[in-house]
Amino acid sequence: MDKTNIKVINETDNPLFKRKEVELEVISETNPSKSDVDKMLSIRYNSSPDKIRIKKIDSKFGSKVFTVTANIYDTREDMFKTERFSKKEKEKIKKAEEAPVPAEESKPEPTPTQIESKPEEEKEEPKEESKEEQKQAPESEKDSDAKEVPAKENKPEEKKDK
Repeated sequence: MDKTNIKVINETDNPLFKRKEVELEVISETNPSKSDVDKMLSIRYNSSPDKIRIKKIDSKFGSKVFTVTANIYDTREDMFKTERFSKKEKEKIKKAEEAPVPAEESKPEPTPTQIESKPEEEKEEPKEESKEEQKQAPESEKDSDAKEVPAKENKPEEKKDK
């Protein structure tokens, strides 16, 4: 959007919902997208785009003047408490929240001094214990199966005639 003029038509504070309700007039050569309007509002009101909810972008046919209605919230939690989201929007929000998780997992590789500082005995002991536990677990399972089988065989199979 090269040439864009923004004019505030109406701005009201709504303390009940902890938001600012804004109505703007945007003069532009092309239809402004929601992401473009998000950026404009975030710059104008010093807020992050996550806290802005655009209700509608409206214009008359052939006009270069667009009316934008938006809500700017104090916190993101306030927005989730009051606004309704469609199924697509909910999925988009979930994906956005899950995206930072892989970035946190990428940790710097340990330096050689950090690797050497860990004793090798500690690394080997848990492995040996786990092998012993694995050997003991099947034996206990075999014992429990053996106990159940004779109990089933001891039941007499008699048919009662009525």
